[in-house]
Amino acid sequence: MDKCYRVLLLSVVFTLAFTACSTESTRGAAEGAAGGAAVGAIGGMMTALVFGGDVGDAAARGAVWGGSTGAVTGAVRGSQKAESNQEAERRRVAAEMEDLRRELGDDAYRGLEALARCKHTVAIAYAEAAQTDKNYDYALAGYWLEVMSVAETDGENAAVAMLPGLVERDSKLTSTTQAKVLLIEVITDLEDIREQAGTSRTCL
Repeated sequence: MDKCYRVLLLSVVFTLAFTACSTESTRGAAEGAAGGAAVGAIGGMMTALVFGGDVGDAAARGAVWGGSTGAVTGAVRGSQKAESNQEAERRRVAAEMEDLRRELGDDAYRGLEALARCKHTVAIAYAEAAQTDKNYDYALAGYWLEVMSVAETDGENAAVAMLPGLVERDSKLTSTTQAKVLLIEVITDLEDIREQAGTSRTCL
Protein backbone atom coordinates (compact mmCIF):
# COMPACT_ATOMS: atom_id res chain seq x y z
CA MET A 1 0.00 0.00 0.00
CA ASP A 2 1.58 3.32 -1.05
CA LYS A 3 1.83 6.38 1.17
CA CYS A 4 -0.89 8.40 -0.57
CA TYR A 5 -3.37 5.53 -0.31
CA ARG A 6 -2.62 5.00 3.38
CA VAL A 7 -3.16 8.68 4.15
CA LEU A 8 -6.40 8.61 2.14
CA LEU A 9 -7.61 5.55 4.05
CA LEU A 10 -6.81 7.18 7.38
CA SER A 11 -8.63 10.30 6.24
CA VAL A 12 -11.71 8.30 5.30
CA VAL A 13 -11.69 6.50 8.65
CA PHE A 14 -11.50 9.72 10.63
CA THR A 15 -14.17 11.34 8.45
CA LEU A 16 -16.50 8.43 9.06
CA ALA A 17 -15.71 8.70 12.76
CA PHE A 18 -17.49 12.05 12.78
CA THR A 19 -20.37 11.26 10.42
CA ALA A 20 -21.49 7.62 10.73
CA CYS A 21 -23.51 7.96 13.93
CA SER A 22 -27.18 7.77 14.90
CA THR A 23 -28.97 11.08 15.48
CA GLU A 24 -29.59 10.39 19.16
CA SER A 25 -25.92 9.83 19.96
CA THR A 26 -24.02 11.64 17.20
CA ARG A 27 -21.84 13.79 19.40
CA GLY A 28 -20.75 11.08 21.81
CA ALA A 29 -20.13 8.58 19.03
CA ALA A 30 -18.19 11.04 16.86
CA GLU A 31 -15.89 12.05 19.70
CA GLY A 32 -15.41 8.45 20.76
CA ALA A 33 -14.74 7.28 17.22
CA ALA A 34 -12.16 9.96 16.51
CA GLY A 35 -10.27 9.21 19.72
CA GLY A 36 -10.64 5.48 19.23
CA ALA A 37 -9.36 5.69 15.65
CA ALA A 38 -6.21 7.49 16.84
CA VAL A 39 -5.58 4.94 19.58
CA GLY A 40 -6.29 2.08 17.19
CA ALA A 41 -3.99 3.49 14.52
CA ILE A 42 -1.09 3.94 16.93
CA GLY A 43 -1.77 0.51 18.42
CA GLY A 44 -1.79 -1.06 14.96
CA MET A 45 1.48 0.66 14.16
CA MET A 46 2.96 -0.63 17.42
CA THR A 47 2.03 -4.24 16.64
CA ALA A 48 3.86 -3.98 13.31
CA LEU A 49 6.93 -2.58 15.07
CA VAL A 50 6.94 -5.40 17.61
CA PHE A 51 5.87 -8.36 15.48
CA GLY A 52 6.84 -7.23 11.98
CA GLY A 53 4.86 -6.03 8.99
CA ASP A 54 4.14 -2.79 7.17
CA VAL A 55 3.79 0.01 9.72
CA GLY A 56 1.53 2.20 7.58
CA ASP A 57 -0.80 -0.62 6.64
CA ALA A 58 -1.09 -1.70 10.28
CA ALA A 59 -1.87 1.88 11.32
CA ALA A 60 -4.66 2.12 8.75
CA ARG A 61 -6.16 -1.21 9.85
CA GLY A 62 -5.89 -0.17 13.48
CA ALA A 63 -7.69 3.10 12.75
CA VAL A 64 -10.63 1.17 11.29
CA TRP A 65 -10.81 -1.03 14.37
CA GLY A 66 -10.26 1.81 16.80
CA GLY A 67 -12.86 4.00 15.14
CA SER A 68 -15.38 1.22 15.52
CA THR A 69 -14.45 0.77 19.18
CA GLY A 70 -14.70 4.46 19.93
CA ALA A 71 -17.92 4.95 18.01
CA VAL A 72 -19.73 2.22 19.90
CA THR A 73 -18.39 3.35 23.28
CA GLY A 74 -19.20 6.98 22.52
CA ALA A 75 -22.65 6.16 21.22
CA VAL A 76 -23.59 4.24 24.34
CA ARG A 77 -22.27 7.00 26.55
CA GLY A 78 -24.00 9.67 24.50
CA SER A 79 -27.42 8.03 24.45
CA GLN A 80 -27.23 6.07 27.71
CA LYS A 81 -28.91 3.21 25.85
CA ALA A 82 -27.60 -0.26 25.18
CA GLU A 83 -29.81 -1.75 22.50
CA SER A 84 -29.15 -5.35 21.58
CA ASN A 85 -27.26 -4.59 18.37
CA GLN A 86 -25.13 -1.95 20.07
CA GLU A 87 -24.35 -4.36 22.88
CA ALA A 88 -23.30 -7.09 20.46
CA GLU A 89 -21.02 -4.67 18.63
CA ARG A 90 -19.62 -3.40 21.92
CA ARG A 91 -18.69 -6.93 22.95
CA ARG A 92 -17.04 -7.58 19.60
CA VAL A 93 -14.86 -4.49 19.63
CA ALA A 94 -14.12 -4.90 23.34
CA ALA A 95 -12.71 -8.33 22.50
CA GLU A 96 -10.52 -6.77 19.82
CA MET A 97 -9.32 -4.20 22.32
CA GLU A 98 -8.35 -6.96 24.70
CA ASP A 99 -6.50 -8.75 21.90
CA LEU A 100 -4.41 -5.64 21.34
CA ARG A 101 -3.81 -5.27 25.06
CA ARG A 102 -2.65 -8.89 25.28
CA GLU A 103 -0.32 -8.47 22.30
CA LEU A 104 1.39 -5.36 23.67
CA GLY A 105 0.96 -5.78 27.40
CA ASP A 106 -1.09 -3.65 29.77
CA ASP A 107 1.58 -1.01 30.41
CA ALA A 108 2.40 -0.42 26.74
CA TYR A 109 -1.29 -0.37 25.86
CA ARG A 110 -2.04 2.26 28.47
CA GLY A 111 1.02 4.16 27.31
CA LEU A 112 -0.11 4.28 23.70
CA GLU A 113 -3.50 5.56 24.87
CA ALA A 114 -1.63 8.39 26.62
CA LEU A 115 0.52 9.00 23.55
CA ALA A 116 -2.58 9.28 21.38
CA ARG A 117 -3.76 12.06 23.70
CA CYS A 118 -0.36 13.82 23.73
CA LYS A 119 0.23 12.94 27.40
CA HIS A 120 3.89 12.19 26.88
CA THR A 121 4.97 12.15 30.54
CA VAL A 122 2.35 9.51 31.25
CA ALA A 123 3.27 7.58 28.10
CA ILE A 124 6.95 7.50 29.04
CA ALA A 125 6.14 6.33 32.57
CA TYR A 126 4.15 3.41 31.17
CA ALA A 127 6.89 2.78 28.60
CA GLU A 128 9.50 2.47 31.32
CA ALA A 129 7.27 0.12 33.30
CA ALA A 130 6.71 -2.04 30.21
CA GLN A 131 10.45 -2.34 29.63
CA THR A 132 10.89 -4.11 32.96
CA ASP A 133 8.50 -6.89 31.93
CA LYS A 134 10.03 -10.32 31.40
CA ASN A 135 7.89 -10.78 28.31
CA TYR A 136 10.10 -9.88 25.32
CA ASP A 137 7.26 -8.44 23.23
CA TYR A 138 5.92 -6.29 26.06
CA ALA A 139 9.38 -4.91 26.84
CA LEU A 140 10.05 -4.16 23.17
CA ALA A 141 6.68 -2.40 22.86
CA GLY A 142 7.66 -0.31 25.86
CA TYR A 143 10.96 0.72 24.30
CA TRP A 144 9.32 1.64 21.02
CA LEU A 145 6.73 3.63 22.95
CA GLU A 146 9.50 5.56 24.67
CA VAL A 147 11.27 6.22 21.37
CA MET A 148 8.04 7.55 19.84
CA SER A 149 7.32 9.73 22.87
CA VAL A 150 10.86 11.13 22.93
CA ALA A 151 10.64 11.88 19.20
CA GLU A 152 7.56 14.01 19.86
CA THR A 153 8.87 15.78 22.95
CA ASP A 154 12.62 16.14 22.41
CA GLY A 155 12.86 15.80 18.64
CA GLU A 156 14.12 13.30 16.11
CA ASN A 157 17.79 13.59 17.15
CA ALA A 158 16.97 12.58 20.72
CA ALA A 159 15.03 9.58 19.42
CA VAL A 160 17.89 8.66 17.07
CA ALA A 161 20.22 8.55 20.07
CA MET A 162 18.08 5.70 21.43
CA LEU A 163 18.40 3.59 18.30
CA PRO A 164 21.48 1.56 19.34
CA GLY A 165 19.46 0.36 22.32
CA LEU A 166 16.56 -0.45 20.03
CA VAL A 167 18.75 -2.51 17.69
CA GLU A 168 20.08 -4.37 20.72
CA ARG A 169 16.56 -5.21 21.86
CA ASP A 170 14.87 -5.88 18.51
CA SER A 171 16.16 -8.97 16.71
CA LYS A 172 14.40 -7.85 13.51
CA LEU A 173 16.72 -4.84 13.20
CA THR A 174 20.27 -5.34 11.92
CA SER A 175 21.65 -1.79 12.05
CA THR A 176 20.99 1.70 13.36
CA THR A 177 20.63 2.83 9.75
CA GLN A 178 17.74 0.44 9.24
CA ALA A 179 16.26 1.53 12.55
CA LYS A 180 16.51 5.21 11.58
CA VAL A 181 14.64 4.63 8.32
CA LEU A 182 11.89 2.90 10.28
CA LEU A 183 11.87 5.65 12.90
CA ILE A 184 11.36 8.34 10.26
CA GLU A 185 8.42 6.38 8.85
CA VAL A 186 6.97 5.97 12.34
CA ILE A 187 7.24 9.68 13.12
CA THR A 188 5.62 10.61 9.80
CA ASP A 189 2.78 8.11 10.27
CA LEU A 190 2.23 9.31 13.84
CA GLU A 191 1.96 12.89 12.59
CA ASP A 192 -0.46 11.76 9.86
CA ILE A 193 -2.60 10.06 12.50
CA ARG A 194 -2.70 13.22 14.60
CA GLU A 195 -3.56 15.41 11.63
CA GLN A 196 -6.38 13.14 10.48
CA ALA A 197 -7.73 13.13 14.04
CA GLY A 198 -8.06 16.91 13.79
CA THR A 199 -5.19 17.84 16.10
CA SER A 200 -1.76 19.35 15.54
CA ARG A 201 0.70 17.03 13.82
CA THR A 202 3.20 17.69 16.62
CA CYS A 203 0.89 17.91 19.67
CA LEU A 204 1.54 21.68 19.96
